[in-house]
Amino acid sequence: MAGDRYSGRGSRSGAGQPGSGAVPLILGIVAAIWIVGGVALGLYVHGSWRYIPAIFACGIGVLFLRSAAGAYVQRLKS
Repeated sequence: MAGDRYSGRGSRSGAGQPGSGAVPLILGIVAAIWIVGGVALGLYVHGSWRYIPAIFACGIGVLFLRSAAGAYVQRLKS
């Protein structure tokens, strides 16, 4: 019924719901990709400007790593 859609009485799976949390492994893999990309930018791109995108990419990787750690701790609590 259309009324069940908004009343919260419908059957829903746990995946994709708000508050269900992220998968720490996927966040960790994305973090590793960003950090490796940042290191590669710092090592293989030539020019004095190479440090700006390298630091930026590593910073995004650290943010994903922080999210992965938080999701892991959240899964341990529940």
